[in-house]
Formats: sequence, structure tokens, C-alpha cells
Amino acid sequence: MKNEKSMIELFKGYTNYSENEYKRIWESAVIVVDTNILLNFYRYSNDTKKEMFKILTNLKDRLWIPYQIAKEYFKNKNNVMVNSYDEYTKLGNSLKDLFNTSINEINTKKNSHLKCKSEIVKILEESNKKVEELLLKEKEGKKPTFEENKVENKIIELFNTSIGTDFSEEEYINLKKEGQRRIENKIPPGYKDDQKEENGDYYIFSSMIKKSKQISKDFIFITDDVKEDWFNKVNGEKHGGRYELLNEFYNETGNLLMIYTSDGFVKAYNKNIAKQKPNEKFVDELINVRQKSYLNEKFISHFEINSDLASKLNSYKNYFIHNNQDFNKEKFLEDLIYFIKNMDVPMATKRRFINIVNENQKKLLEDNYYDNEEIISLINKLMIYYNENVTERKTNTNYEEIKYSYIKEISNIHLAKTSEQVLESYNKLLLCLNRHLRYLRRFSKKANYETYIQLEETATFVQKLVNDEDTSMHSKRKLVDKLNGIIKIMDETYNMLIPRAL
Repeated sequence: MKNEKSMIELFKGYTNYSENEYKRIWESAVIVVDTNILLNFYRYSNDTKKEMFKILTNLKDRLWIPYQIAKEYFKNKNNVMVNSYDEYTKLGNSLKDLFNTSINEINTKKNSHLKCKSEIVKILEESNKKVEELLLKEKEGKKPTFEENKVENKIIELFNTSIGTDFSEEEYINLKKEGQRRIENKIPPGYKDDQKEENGDYYIFSSMIKKSKQISKDFIFITDDVKEDWFNKVNGEKHGGRYELLNEFYNETGNLLMIYTSDGFVKAYNKNIAKQKPNEKFVDELINVRQKSYLNEKFISHFEINSDLASKLNSYKNYFIHNNQDFNKEKFLEDLIYFIKNMDVPMATKRRFINIVNENQKKLLEDNYYDNEEIISLINKLMIYYNENVTERKTNTNYEEIKYSYIKEISNIHLAKTSEQVLESYNKLLLCLNRHLRYLRRFSKKANYETYIQLEETATFVQKLVNDEDTSMHSKRKLVDKLNGIIKIMDETYNMLIPRAL
């Protein structure tokens, strides 16, 4: 008995799309922008930011994002804003070290014959001062302003009416089960994120399938998450969207799916729509930002699910066991040291940790790939030393739940279309704020006095908004600013520092 479908239909996605199919996709497909692309807007230069927004604005009528992407964006944007700002300090310190190294080299005995030594040192010192001034000037212009977030305003403008609805409780239960099954059986997307509590990538993929069924449209998905969950890899090189995903999408919807990185999408956009060659400088920056931010996003997702340092380090260890081929070795060491520097431990402990890293550095850099045993050994040493020398700290077990509630309602306030929806978020926030206050009164009011004061002030403010039915833009911005301040203090209080890979 013959199969009702042809081989091409049965294995759609495993074979190249036809010229007509490719043309159809670029003429009418819905375009989905992943969370990492939205967050990268905080990392782009002004020119690249402007150019990328210009392209998306031209495609505004075709843009759409799942609820999961918006939730992840609002959850992580403040961390990315701060990290991007801190990059200036990191660069300044690196350049200062470089200048000092050069000056010390010139002043060594072996260069005692140099008659122009003092002149060279003077030039280097003046240059260093000039560089510091330039960086400081630019840094001040990039200081995060959470109240007036121009990137966020632009993103809301693009996607405000083009966002999917959240899944029902029943749908979430089924998705969670299926997501776990996929992780266990290494079925994309999401199995590479097996340390996460939820398979967010699968939620996104399911949302696109659901939407495609509803409107009978092809989809383009743009993501800078280049792990094997989304892209085929041959000999370490990326080769288009995962065949399994393209095939599953077609079988479920009857429509086509294409997956691009940001730079790949821009090249294809210029070829098929703009009909011009892309700006090389623009594309190069997209690639550089993608490569630099990729590891940072992994850190965010893998570390924020653990509340104590030992768990974080263990997660770190397990992650590198499964993903060692994805990482730049020098970057790994840089990020590990940055993580150590931001730990809530005494300075002497930090120095000891960094010495352990430095002792293992040579071995780690010798081989073509990471030696898993060396990595495990290194992190085990850190964990042992931490357990032996650092006083155990009590942490708020409800921290993540409370923080997530704040972030969720910030997102809902931004996305609310009616006054009733805004007021509903206000009432939910009141419940969360009061629950947080009760916890602090019972366990740690004294240790978290600053948080307690801000919580009381914010709860009073929200109650007034509810009583007055005040849903004005000014009040919403003021409230969001207060909540961001609370989240920041909570992060500092509960040692939820995330290593930065920028």
C-alpha cells in the first residue's frame, strides 16, 4: 500500500525548500524574534541598534512573539542593562593594566640604556588619562535609566499588539510533561537546557505551532541561541535550522519554518526584501554581540535556578560536562574569575579561589577541547574550599517565587491593554508585597531592613493606586521603578549574583 504522502512531504525540512516555497516564506511568513535578540539591543552600538530597529519596523505588520519570549525579556532586561554598562569599567581596567604593564616594562633595568624612557612613560600616562576620560564620557551616556528605557519603549511599540496569550494551567501541565520527555530523550528544542526547571524553548516552539495552525502562515524564527536545540551542527559548524524541528512544524501545521541567527536573517532580508548588499560593519557587530552574549544567556538561565553557591557551582560543573565543545576556553576562565569576584565571600577567600583557577589555567588551555575531568576537578576544589571555609548562609527559600511574581506583574503592567487589567496586576502585586512583608517580619526583618522599608512604601503606594483607580502612565512607570529597586536589593541581599560574560 502506497503512502498517501510523498517522500518530500514526509521529510519536509530534511530537504531544501523549493524556490517558490522560499519566496513564499519571505513574502508572507510571520517573523518571531527570540528573547536573546531583544536583549542584545542593550548590547548593540547606536548605529547597529538603529539599523536593526529599522529592519524590524519595516516588517512590523509581520512581527509576533509568544508570551514566553516577552516574559523572559522582562525578566532579564535589567540584568543585561547593568551588565552592558559595567562593560565600560571592565574595559577601562583592562586598558589601565595594559598601560601599567608597558610602563613597568620600560622602567625595568634591562631598558636602563633608553634615554627617552621618561618621555615614553609620560606619553603612556597621558594616553591612559585620555582613554579614561573618553570611556567615562561614553559610560555616563550609557548609564541605565530604568524609568526611561528607550529600547524597551521601542520593543513595546513593535510588539505591543503582536504577542501570544499565556498557556492555560492545563496546557502548562501537558507542556511541562512533554518538555521533560524531550529532555530525557534529547529531542529538540530545549534538551540542551536540562538544568532548567522548565523547557522554555519548547514553550516557544509550541506557541509558534499553535499560532501557525490558527492563522495558516509560514514562520521565520530569529534566535542567537546557536546550540544544537535550534541549529544543525556538522564538525562544529552551524548549518541551518534543525531538520527535526522543520519537519515537526510542517507535520503539525502544514506550514513551513525557517530558523536564522540575527546576522543570517539580516543577510537574507537584504537579499530577498531590501535587494541590496548588507552593511559589513553592521553584520560583523551582530556576529560579535551574538558570540559574546551567548555564554552570558547560558549563565543567566543556569545560575538563577539555584539559591546557594554550592548548587550554582554544581550546576556550572554539570553544564560544562554536557556542553564543553560550545565554549571558548579563554572565555570560560574569564567568566569563572568574574563569577568568583562577585561572590559574597571575604576578599581572602576570593583570592584563594582565583589562585586555584590560575593553578589550573595552563592545563585547561593546552588541549584542543576542555578536559572534562580538569574542569570537574577545578570546580570541586572551589566547592570543597567554600564548604570548609565559608560560614553557611541562610537564604530565603521563597526568593525566586517572590521575585518572579514581581517580574511577572511588571510584564503584565507593560502589556495591559485596559485599565481593568492594570488594576488586576496592582491587586496581585499587593498580595505578593504583603506576603514578602510577612516573611521578613517573621524571619529576617533586621537583616533586610532596607528591603522591608521599600516594601512598606511600595505596598502603600500600590494601595493608593488601587483606591484611586489610578492607571496613568506616570504612576505605572513610578511603580515599575520601585519594583525594580526592590528586585535589585533582593538580588544583593540573597547573593543571586550572575556571572557576566560580556
